[in-house]
Amino acid sequence: MFPKKTYDALVVTATHDSIGLGEDGPTHQPIETIAHLRAIPQLVVWRPADGNETSAAYLVSLKSKDTPSVLSLSRQNLPNLKGSTIERATRGGYVLLEVESEDLTIVSTGSEVSIALEAAGLLAKEGVKTRVVSLPSWEVFDAQDQAYRLSVLRCGAPILSFEALTVRFPVWSANLLKLLLTDSRLGEIQP
Repeated sequence: MFPKKTYDALVVTATHDSIGLGEDGPTHQPIETIAHLRAIPQLVVWRPADGNETSAAYLVSLKSKDTPSVLSLSRQNLPNLKGSTIERATRGGYVLLEVESEDLTIVSTGSEVSIALEAAGLLAKEGVKTRVVSLPSWEVFDAQDQAYRLSVLRCGAPILSFEALTVRFPVWSANLLKLLLTDSRLGEIQP
């Protein structure tokens, strides 16, 4: 879509991206939007989970001269996540909650990351050791070296992707993802 050349930084900010605000109805939760944006060549899409990830998204996007960026921000009040830092988030994906000999890794983006952390806590009480990976930008994460990517999305335990997304679109790194948890009924679910 975008010819190869150098651009001034182009950052588009999109708002109202959230799994937790169902009262506005389905027109305010277009779950296909992120998949559509990710399908555009040479476009970097960010779905930050907290203030640190949002700062990282702006930092990386404003420094980029090769690709425009879209920051999909929630209007939901999201907590600052323990373990989240600007430096870690600039890599596009990182381990937010680490456990040894995990039984499961949950990969999440945006407002779902705090829910993934809560789920990991509940699973731990049931004896299921769960890592949580925040992946605010697939495109930036994909640009990291293979050793780093495999340290974040390592083999050995099932990897579950948890994101507000419809399954009508191809799933990134499907060979790494063992289970995809989605809900295409957003907007029908009221708080």
